[in-house]
Amino acid sequence: MVIHWSVPTFGGCTRCHSNGPFIRYPFNEPVCLVAGSSTSCLRSFSSNEACGKYLEQTYARGDRIKYQCRVLKPRRQPGMLYSVISPFDGDGTLNKFLLAMSEADKKDKYYEDLMQYPWEKPKRLVSPEAKACAQCHALGNGVYATFVNSLFSVHSLKDEKFHPGVGENWRARLFLSNVSEAQRSDSAHDKKIKSEGILPIRVSAKSIKEENELREKLSLGHYQTALRKINDCDRQPGNCQWDDHWTMERVKKESFKYLQEHCSYCHASEMAKPVLMTEADFKHPDLVDKIIGRMHEPTNPMPPSGQLPGSVLNVLSDYLRKANN
Repeated sequence: MVIHWSVPTFGGCTRCHSNGPFIRYPFNEPVCLVAGSSTSCLRSFSSNEACGKYLEQTYARGDRIKYQCRVLKPRRQPGMLYSVISPFDGDGTLNKFLLAMSEADKKDKYYEDLMQYPWEKPKRLVSPEAKACAQCHALGNGVYATFVNSLFSVHSLKDEKFHPGVGENWRARLFLSNVSEAQRSDSAHDKKIKSEGILPIRVSAKSIKEENELREKLSLGHYQTALRKINDCDRQPGNCQWDDHWTMERVKKESFKYLQEHCSYCHASEMAKPVLMTEADFKHPDLVDKIIGRMHEPTNPMPPSGQLPGSVLNVLSDYLRKANN
């Protein structure tokens, strides 16, 4: 492969794949025409306005009441688990193949390019301060600033404030091609946080209005802290905590840690109920079936990053149903 194929250089595959998939959550498109309380999408539209216009032009006023223009959240999935393959992994077969190559073969230009730009081992950001963002977006250790630009409009920290970036790089365009025109504005991500990204923080207030305002303020504080941490990780990666990517084999060996990573940030004592922090919490007899049910929910699954692959759900379900040792 090294001799005959054009091996990606300048960081290779890991330059992109050290980061997780572009998770689009909360997903707010398409707008669907549905009958009554049905969850079947009869016809999809790019906006509520387009759906409303179609209703007016297609149905008499008396018949329109039978239909609604609604957003139906699809089966969100955080992506496949994968084993990292790198020619610089000392335990990998590709690395051993490279070491065994003849001196003549090592004069191949692809080999020279590959050796000139060693690949970083892909890692994920797991620093607690970044969890508000990293809970749904798997942030890797490669080309950090580029990845942040592609997901957050308020990514440039100047004078202790975040500012929208100027222009778009290729990763930004790749991400933005998957969202609507209305979401491509500089303030889109801020609006998403305020409308759908409110964290389940417990607060004490004298009124519903005060409670909502306080929760929104605290949520934005969590996101600001996360953005600052991510920005810091771009400049000083050594100050941040990293971990390997999840693979199926690792999920089988570390099921409890996988559940903690996907659930415990929100299900903490100061946030959502039930509290899911310890192994006993997850395996409580009154909670096991509820947790499994929520993970399997097709239209609004937990964790918020999306419904996990079936193979992972099977492993986690088996783990949860086993009694504590």
